[in-house]
Amino acid sequence: MKLFAKHPIKRTYITDPGSEKIKEIVEKYDLHAIVEEDLLTGNTQDKIDVYDDHVFFVIHLPKYDAAQKKYYANEMAFVITKEVVVSFTKYPTSHMEQIQTEFHQALEDKKHDDKIINSVSFLVYRILDAFYDKIINHLTKFTRDLNQVEEKLFIWHNLKSQLLSDLLIKRRNSIFLKHLLQPQGEIIAELQKSIAEIDGHDADVYFEDLEYKFDKILHTISVVSENTESLANTYNALANIQTNSVISLLTIFTAIIWLMTMITGFYGMNIALPWQDNTYIFVIVIGVMIATWVVVLAYAKTKKRR
Repeated sequence: MKLFAKHPIKRTYITDPGSEKIKEIVEKYDLHAIVEEDLLTGNTQDKIDVYDDHVFFVIHLPKYDAAQKKYYANEMAFVITKEVVVSFTKYPTSHMEQIQTEFHQALEDKKHDDKIINSVSFLVYRILDAFYDKIINHLTKFTRDLNQVEEKLFIWHNLKSQLLSDLLIKRRNSIFLKHLLQPQGEIIAELQKSIAEIDGHDADVYFEDLEYKFDKILHTISVVSENTESLANTYNALANIQTNSVISLLTIFTAIIWLMTMITGFYGMNIALPWQDNTYIFVIVIGVMIATWVVVLAYAKTKKRR
């Protein structure tokens, strides 16, 4: 088995290609008509197609929008032949541009022993590995943010709508990441087998590393999703407790006002009442009101302790 190709491989990266550029690529590398159709129409699901002399696969990787605080899917398509790797993305990505720069730098420096310019297996691995590392970094930050939310959650004065909004955003993001990335396990397994047949290199060590990172990503997403759901349920429970406390306070206040209103109502009648000519009747009525207020509060506190 040969280690490297006789000549450096070719690498092309295109962002949001138009129909003319796609047709140019299809004709240049003699790609299957289905590949052209997929590139023109786009794909909502991951897929891999293996042909006699090339492999075409599509995956969707998350791209974070800091302004919207959410992820959206960045469709990435790859065409792999024995000596060519062509990649397409719907949205520009700095990681892909960085690898493109790294590839051309190796060519300019004439590092002919550099695997990135001699092995399509390693180049594809290098691209996917960079994006999986990026996802792991995002998930690490995601976990730290959840820990901060958890700390705020048990501070009563921080139980505000903004906290609930943050929790709902994070729950949506965790579900989105899970649904977006979960299908890629089958793609990686099939890619490992098919790319080795085309490239002729032993790529097992590369793709075993990808599988390890992918499993780590799925596990982290699962933990994050469970934690987010748990925090959302905790928020709802604490909000209900807070609401019940406010309702209890309002109920006590209403009971006190009702008793006071009843007492003053009697002495607001335009009829003769006992002790209405008594000089101290006003003080007596106020005293009864205060006594009633104290008794009701004491009763409420007793019920609360129970």
